[in-house]
Amino acid sequence: MSDDWQLEVGPEEAMDTRRNEQGEVEDLVKWKSLPDFENSWESVEKLKKNFQDSSLSTLDPINTPNNQHSAMGGPSD
Repeated sequence: MSDDWQLEVGPEEAMDTRRNEQGEVEDLVKWKSLPDFENSWESVEKLKKNFQDSSLSTLDPINTPNNQHSAMGGPSD
């Protein structure tokens, strides 16, 4: 929370990285000030555009079919 009681939300950490069905790279984002159940898959391009000051770094997608893997680190179906 900010000094004026505003909730400050932004990306805190990239928990995982994948390619979606359209081939776009997405990060599983842990958001600052929010519980883990609010983690969400977000487009890396949109994150870079909307949070330019963030130190969030994208993880390297593993080499699986379509470069997809789950939040647990294994191949997805």
